Amino acid sequence: MPPPIALQDDLALIASVLAGDAAACTHLLAHAESLARTHIRRSVPTSAHDDLINGFLAHLWDGNWRRLRAWRTEAPLAHYLARLFRNYQLDFLRALAARETSSIEEADY
Repeated sequence: MPPPIALQDDLALIASVLAGDAAACTHLLAHAESLARTHIRRSVPTSAHDDLINGFLAHLWDGNWRRLRAWRTEAPLAHYLARLFRNYQLDFLRALAARETSSIEEADY
């Protein structure tokens, strides 16, 4: 049974991105950004949304698309990107909490 059309489109997009196609890179980053904006947790302050999104896109880009090479076709690309964003978001929230804790401790002295 051939893979679904959406999966074939995802495979073609990833192949184009990894081949260095600038238009495919732009399309993937726009897709990742819109997906990330729909998955932002309520616990992230509104003032930090842009930092979170830009950090995620840089995280995705990091390592010469290493994370895209790790994608397997068991699930659609959107699911994989959502999982990457969820993990990045948790790290972002932990770092934010650590910064707030350290600034409170410094204020106590």
